[in-house]
Amino acid sequence: MSEALTSSEYMAATYRIALAETTRAVLSIGRCSDGDRVINYCAGTGEDNLAIAAAVAPTGVVYAVDVDPAKLARLGVLARAGGKADLVRPWPKDAMFAADTPHVPTHIACLFGLHRLHDPALATRRWAEGGSPATKLLTADWATQGDATLPAVSAAWTLVTSVTLEFPVPAMVPTARRSGDAAPPPRLMASVVVREWTGAAR
Repeated sequence: MSEALTSSEYMAATYRIALAETTRAVLSIGRCSDGDRVINYCAGTGEDNLAIAAAVAPTGVVYAVDVDPAKLARLGVLARAGGKADLVRPWPKDAMFAADTPHVPTHIACLFGLHRLHDPALATRRWAEGGSPATKLLTADWATQGDATLPAVSAAWTLVTSVTLEFPVPAMVPTARRSGDAAPPPRLMASVVVREWTGAAR
C-alpha cells in the first residue's frame, strides 16, 4: 500500500518541479552569464536564487529581494551551505518600492511573484527606472499563452520573447495515490509562461 500524498505535499512537489524547469528556461532565455548583476524580486528562499548565482559566477551577483526577513535569513543559510554566500546578497525590501538598486542591473527577475504584488504594472515601472535600456526583465507566472490573468507589466518594458512551459503535475510520483490500490490522480498539465522584456525607460 502506498502512502497517501497530502494536498500540500502534492502542491509543493508540483511547485518544485515548476521552479526548477522555469529557472532553467529563464537562464537560457535571459542568457545570464559570468559578471551579470541580477535583481531577483519576491525571492523567498527559492533555489532559483542559487541557480541564478551559479550562472553569473564567479564575478556576478544576485540581489535577492523579499519583504520577509525570515525567508532571506533562510536563503542566507542555503547560500552559505551551497558555497554561494559571496554571490547571493539578501536584500530586505518591498518589491513594490525597491527601485533604489545598489547597481544598475543587467537582469531583473520575478519568478512566480508578480501576482503577489498589488500593482504589478506600477512595480515594474519602478524597476525600469532603476535599470537601463539594456536591462532585461524576466518574468514567470502560472498561466497559458494569452491568458488574461497574466499579471500586467509596465509599458516601460517591451516584450521580446514569450514561452509557455507545460509539464505534468507529479501524479506519477509513487506515493501520489489516493489510497490502497486506487488509481493515481488524473494526469494534469501545469502551464507557466516565461516572458523576456527589454527597453527599460530611464
